[in-house]
Amino acid sequence: MSRKFDFWTLVMIGTWGILLLLLFIPVGSVLLSSFFDTSGNATIENYLRFFAEPRFQRAFINTLVVGFGGLAGCGRLTQVCQSRLYLRKARLQIRRGAFQFRSYLVRLDAQFRELQVIDRRLLQTLADVDQSLARRLQPLRHLLVD
Repeated sequence: MSRKFDFWTLVMIGTWGILLLLLFIPVGSVLLSSFFDTSGNATIENYLRFFAEPRFQRAFINTLVVGFGGLAGCGRLTQVCQSRLYLRKARLQIRRGAFQFRSYLVRLDAQFRELQVIDRRLLQTLADVDQSLARRLQPLRHLLVD
């Protein structure tokens, strides 16, 4: 399955490039360097020292709370925004449907009025034909009565 190469593909590639350059590489290099001591030997001494200090433990826990709280808040905010967007879209569709129904009723009313005019013309024509026929049959009326 091939994907079409368009403007949004370029935007996606650029976005991933910026994330790689400004986020993943710096954070990755800091994380990687934390596993080495000043002489370049691999160690976890930095992490043991970090978690041994109560001040760093509180800072780490606060960071996790703020991070996950922000994530939960943004997730909830995104849900609220999406639900408002869906409600607006639904209202718009309802309004559009009501407008279409109203325009249908207007067209139906116009057609009904047109049919009433045609009906009046037809009745007038039939009345005229009836009068004309009655005048033409007037001389022959004595034949029908007898």
